[in-house]
Amino acid sequence: MSRQVGAKKYQKYTVETLENAVSMIKSNALSLRKASTVFGIPKSKLSNKLTGKSEVGCRSGPGTVLIVLTKAEEDYLASWAVCMASMGFGRTKNELLDAVKRILDTDGRSTPFKENRPGKDWYYAFLKRHPELSSRTPQQLSKERAIITPAKVEQWFRDFSEFMAKETEDQHLWKDPSRWFNADESGFPLCPKSGKILACKGVPKVYNFTSSDKTQVTVLACMNAVGLYVKPLSGLVTTH
Repeated sequence: MSRQVGAKKYQKYTVETLENAVSMIKSNALSLRKASTVFGIPKSKLSNKLTGKSEVGCRSGPGTVLIVLTKAEEDYLASWAVCMASMGFGRTKNELLDAVKRILDTDGRSTPFKENRPGKDWYYAFLKRHPELSSRTPQQLSKERAIITPAKVEQWFRDFSEFMAKETEDQHLWKDPSRWFNADESGFPLCPKSGKILACKGVPKVYNFTSSDKTQVTVLACMNAVGLYVKPLSGLVTTH
């Protein structure tokens, strides 16, 4: 008869059994070694649950990511990411991981991460635990455009109409669309765009405020109300 050689075989256990074992150890009713024997759970598994390296309901096996933050801490980080995105200052993946590192460095808790900074596995697991978040590519929005409101646009048209009524005596101007031209510039920044940021899932558009002090190629286009174009102008511009 062949002998079975290898590690000790443990019986299958449920989450409830694991919770009971952890509770018994925390209440000093059983030692770690005794609880392992009574409930048939490896000591390493119980130790991880007691130290907070993994949650009670976290399964072991390939791809398991240790949970080093409490649920309250993770919820706060998720709320912070959503709030910053709503204000136009969305946080990137690296900025979120840096925030986790600062928490762990300040608290001094032991983690499996190099220099207390989580990697991509922890990051994607964090997104799964917080489905309200998604990684989005933002549209760059300057501060000047961010403060425009419908009321300000309506006021501009009222002021323009009053100005034209005072400055011109040609009443046919208002009825001749070929004499109405609109010019607008489009800037193409030479600086690289920002990477993806964390934002609330389902939001149709995500913006990221940027500095207006940038060097860019600017193109000026002009056309009238009947569709005739003026040859566009372009040039290298540095705004301050």
